[in-house]
Amino acid sequence: MVFREWDPFEEMDRLYRRLHEMMRRAWEPVREPWTRFRNEWRYAEFPVDISETNSELVLHADLPGFEKDEIKVRVTEDTIDISAKKREEKKEVSETMYRRERMVGAVRRFITLPVTVDPENVKAEYKNGVLTVRMKKKESKRGREIKIE
Repeated sequence: MVFREWDPFEEMDRLYRRLHEMMRRAWEPVREPWTRFRNEWRYAEFPVDISETNSELVLHADLPGFEKDEIKVRVTEDTIDISAKKREEKKEVSETMYRRERMVGAVRRFITLPVTVDPENVKAEYKNGVLTVRMKKKESKRGREIKIE
C-alpha cells in the first residue's frame, strides 16, 4: 500500500473547485433572466467618433432606436455629456391571456474634449439614428514669453 503525502494546496484547490461549482449552481436561476434581459435590451454603450477641423470639433454618436426628444446633450468648455433614455411598453391581449411589459433603458457618455469649445456656439442634429454635434472652438488666449532676469 502506497501512501501519498498530504498536500494542503491540493486540498485548498479541491475545496475551491467545489465551492465554485456550488456558487455557479446557486446563481444560475438569477443569471439566466438577467442574461436574457441584457440580450434584449442592448443600450449599454454607444459608439462615438470625434473629428477636428480648423474651426470646430464634430462629434458623431450612434443612437439607433431613440427618438430626438429622448436624447439630451450638455456641453461645457471642455466636456460633453450625452444621455438618452428609452421607455418601451409591450401589450398582448388574447382570449385567454393578458400581458403587459415595460422596459426602460438608458445610456450616457461623458467625454472630456481635446480642445476648448464655445458652449454658446453648438449645434446638434439627429438623423437616421446618428447624433451629430458641431462645436465651435474657442479662441485660446496666447501666452507671452517672459524674459528671465
